[in-house]
Amino acid sequence: MTTTIHAGRKWQAPNQSPDGPNTASRRVTQPHMRETLTLVKMLSQYNPVYDRLAWLSLQTALVLSQTCRQLRRAYLERWRVDGRLRRFVQNPQHLRSELGKYASLISGSFALQFFAQEQWPESDLDIFVEQGPAMESLERHLQEDEHYCLISTADHSEYAMRTLVQIRTYHRPSAVDPERAKVQLIVTSQMPILGILGGFYTTAVLNVISWNKAYALFARDTFLDRTTYMLKPLDTYFETLLRKYKRRGWSWAEIMRPEDYSPRTSIQPNRRLGDRHTWTISLPTEGVEKAPQPDLVLEYSCFMLQPRRTRSNPTTLSYLLSAEPFQHLSLNYRYVRAGRLTWIGFLAERLHSYAKLDILAMEPKDRPKWVRRDERFHYNIMDDFYHNSDVLTQFQKPKDWRTFDSEIPRWYKQWYSSLSPQALEFPAELEDQSDF
Repeated sequence: MTTTIHAGRKWQAPNQSPDGPNTASRRVTQPHMRETLTLVKMLSQYNPVYDRLAWLSLQTALVLSQTCRQLRRAYLERWRVDGRLRRFVQNPQHLRSELGKYASLISGSFALQFFAQEQWPESDLDIFVEQGPAMESLERHLQEDEHYCLISTADHSEYAMRTLVQIRTYHRPSAVDPERAKVQLIVTSQMPILGILGGFYTTAVLNVISWNKAYALFARDTFLDRTTYMLKPLDTYFETLLRKYKRRGWSWAEIMRPEDYSPRTSIQPNRRLGDRHTWTISLPTEGVEKAPQPDLVLEYSCFMLQPRRTRSNPTTLSYLLSAEPFQHLSLNYRYVRAGRLTWIGFLAERLHSYAKLDILAMEPKDRPKWVRRDERFHYNIMDDFYHNSDVLTQFQKPKDWRTFDSEIPRWYKQWYSSLSPQALEFPAELEDQSDF
């Protein structure tokens, strides 16, 4: 017997209709009143059952969300970043607009809690911001609009983060949190994503929230397997982290052993933020100013993972995550490349070629000085200047100068597809490193 459930009406069998059996029968068979029954509609009829979706484990809910678009939308209601940010700021949209304006990023424990759907009362909000106008603007927003007070500063010597300049800590009395909300500005000398990739001790914390998206770089291992791997050699601070994340439900491993390796794991040698191993969540942007920098700049931040053995006491294994800044005359924005010349060699060859032709197309008197000085016009010498920092700051690009940022996704796909299977897997041997 086929039945139709009508939204907003308690279901009754046709022969139990208050208007008589014939009326009920006619109501059921009228085509314009029929409504397709879906799992979402069925569950929404019974609020206690529907509310239980919020209590599903992360793994179960993710599997369920893949059954239909409606359930995916319903499940993504769990990831409302503005609600979590209100613990720290009164106007989350304004804060996110500030993030987008200068490509600043939220990371650390806040981003981990966001993806894991947990909340630790003692945690704070870490914002990675580049020194200069970006830091000054964000600090002004915190103090003038959100009424925070600067209470302490710490320099880079206290932390193992190469691009770190300073950590600035702000407090604000809060009715929600009597112990006061705390925000830390992690001030970096270069792009904030470089500080994040190179500064953390463990893969579980490598999660990033931009003005409009959230990225979990090691999603499967961190949130489904609840395993985190080491990115630094053991030291006294690492012992504190081991105890902290064990209490929070994560298991630790130095590296993924070759016999445990799987192509589905997010532990891969060639990675970029935003690749298929990254869990990416698009955030609502209503009331948030659009950022001037396109998403591809952040999403094509590339890095490499390499297992290493450190001759410490005790000897430990960990991953070396390598990432370096990259600029070019033929690009509008700064990018992050892997530490070894893999993808960047593929990219630079194309960019050098286009820049060289564009320079030759200029009138001789308008060409850069470093070209005019080279009387014999050695092309190999020219190649050295395209990503030279002095040249990048001094060279005034003509109005018709070509840039190729929009081509990066296509070129990256070509490069990645050309890699042999061996290049996508970790070697069995480990590299010994003792100078840290």
